[in-house]
Amino acid sequence: MFFGIAFGPIVGFITGFVGNILADMLSGYGFWIWWDLGNGIMGLIPGIFSALVYKYNERKSIIWGEVSVILGTALGMGLASFSEMWVSGADINTVIFANFVPAFLTNIIWGLILLPILMIAYAAIVQRSGR
Repeated sequence: MFFGIAFGPIVGFITGFVGNILADMLSGYGFWIWWDLGNGIMGLIPGIFSALVYKYNERKSIIWGEVSVILGTALGMGLASFSEMWVSGADINTVIFANFVPAFLTNIIWGLILLPILMIAYAAIVQRSGR
């Protein structure tokens, strides 16, 4: 999510997509394209919102970042979760309560906490470097 805000939608998508593939492979989960795409979308949406972010430590920019976290997580985890209906044959209750809700809540909590911290830290780095 941060890489999307800081460097745009392509970097955000690649970071989420490839990062999820690597994490799954290293942890033994294997390759689940719909969950990898869902994590890519979680970086893509903040990347689209990056056009609204001018100063990373400005309140308005942080709010736009937080909105992008909510939308990106809802769309990304929604795609991943609901894909289980046709990929695994899961019923709607399983999709919502076993897949979507836990994935959405976990990602939203971490995203809403970490994104503003990283934005403020990045603003200090950018300011210090003179860009």
